[in-house]
Amino acid sequence: MANHQGTGEPDQRGDGARQLPVAGGGDRAHEPRRGELESPGVALDDGLGPGSLRVGAVTPPQGTVLLEAQHVTQRFRLPNGQELEALRDVSLTLREHEVVALVGPSGCGKSTLLRMFAGLARPGEGKVLYRGQPLDGVLAASAMVFQSFALLPWLTVVENVAMGLEARGVDGVARRDAVARAINLVGLDGFEQAYPKELSGGMKQRVGFARALAVAPEILLMDEPFGALDPLTTENMRSQVIDLWRDPATGVNTLVIVTHSVEEAVFLAGRIIVFGSNPGHVQYFAVPATGAEPGFQCHGGAAARHSHRDPAAGARARGAATTPAVPARARVRGHRAPRPLAHAP
Repeated sequence: MANHQGTGEPDQRGDGARQLPVAGGGDRAHEPRRGELESPGVALDDGLGPGSLRVGAVTPPQGTVLLEAQHVTQRFRLPNGQELEALRDVSLTLREHEVVALVGPSGCGKSTLLRMFAGLARPGEGKVLYRGQPLDGVLAASAMVFQSFALLPWLTVVENVAMGLEARGVDGVARRDAVARAINLVGLDGFEQAYPKELSGGMKQRVGFARALAVAPEILLMDEPFGALDPLTTENMRSQVIDLWRDPATGVNTLVIVTHSVEEAVFLAGRIIVFGSNPGHVQYFAVPATGAEPGFQCHGGAAARHSHRDPAAGARARGAATTPAVPARARVRGHRAPRPLAHAP
């Protein structure tokens, strides 16, 4: 029976995902400490197992599994000949209609795992599945937004946005329509013929989002997309990202964001996966408090008003469970993984 790095728990299902026992269950040794659970709630799927954390009144993800990492380990050979273990035995599930944040220190393997989900890198051990099938090559159902704007300076906004479509062989009217729709979605109408040097940082990043949205991705992967922006632009872009996710016209089903900012993770995500380092591993997970709880009324009201949107509107439009997607600036309640169990030989 396999153990998981950073969790210390045996594999409960045989498929690599760990399961935390439900509070009040038979295994008293692994119940959360007093004070971690402040109010009754429902069992929550943490993405690492079939679901067992009781947190507030948060509705568990109900969507179909889209992406799954099973016992993923990745090592790199350094120039000095030493071997760096970036990830060790990481198992993680991503579902439809959710926003997931990967949080952790630099060098803990968050971006490496994100590239694996995109099909841009292969795990040294373990596997990545898309809708239950092994991922072999670039995942066409995904698009990626990078921290650097990654724009070609000699191309206009229209030409930069069209790059992904060109790579996929989309041509003619279909490409022009997709580019125009993506530019409209991110609010860059009127700047179609502008060059990157003529745009502000926030506008450049919106071009990056438009390029990703132009291919109508099912899964939008974001690697610290706001790291190069000033605080005010970052605040605005965060709200815009959630608005784009809620808009059925974008085609985006699931968002995954890598970030160093806990505030950003709480603002954007309905589920937060916290990584430890040396080597990279899932340390614990957390779920932001929801708008139904008093803490959200105190700490998150301004951010909720700032978005000018109903937190459940996007989920209703998609026919999904109304899981709050933007529990902004609310408390984060997490459950740290228990210490390793002693196993009989």
